[in-house]
Amino acid sequence: KVYCGSYEDKAVFCLRALDGARLWQFIAGDNITYSSPAVVGYNVYIGSQDHHLYCLNASTGAQNWNFTTGGTIFSNPAVVNDHLYVGSNDNKLYCLNATTGAYLWNFTTGVYIMSSPAVVNDRVYIGSMDDKMYCLNATTGSPIWNFTTGLFVYSSPTVVKGNVYFGSWDHNFYCLNAENGSQVWKRLLGNETLGVIFSTPAVLNDRVYVGVDLAPNGSFYCLNASTGDVFWNRSL
Repeated sequence: KVYCGSYEDKAVFCLRALDGARLWQFIAGDNITYSSPAVVGYNVYIGSQDHHLYCLNASTGAQNWNFTTGGTIFSNPAVVNDHLYVGSNDNKLYCLNATTGAYLWNFTTGVYIMSSPAVVNDRVYIGSMDDKMYCLNATTGSPIWNFTTGLFVYSSPTVVKGNVYFGSWDHNFYCLNAENGSQVWKRLLGNETLGVIFSTPAVLNDRVYVGVDLAPNGSFYCLNASTGDVFWNRSL
């Protein structure tokens, strides 16, 4: 099965992977913006512009529960150990019980959150449009550290081998120590005026792959994960 949200349909669709046949659809209260579904067990979790985080039955599309935040949800939900983590445009990162939707805690940043959380070793990493990357205790929500970039952090973090990788609107790509938030390296991609990074990086075999907005065009980079040196880039 393939699960996806649609902006104009204000819907979540479940399609048969073999031929794309529609198995069910769920109509939300407003557009499904940029939130992508998380499918865990028999549940589908997805955020909406109507401020709701929905939990749907993966087989039927029936609504199990919903949780109301104070803003549009662009963030992709993450589910770990029956805890659900998701950011909202009300400036908060929420932690819910993934089974029941019960509220557990929230953490407030300086501006709205469009980044998606990464949860590793009982820590939650998430960027905010207040120019910061945050690390929180995944059980309690208490802050562990934060790191300030030069502009918004829309990019979602990827945490691999003790490092946190993400981009910023300040045209730089960052690698931080996951334990204490210290900067391991940063790399200017693009130039002083172009190079906004929305993309979530992929990390494999000591290489980082990330897209960069160099409007009106773009570029796709491959970096050394240990040093930030550029192996290659491809203009788009």
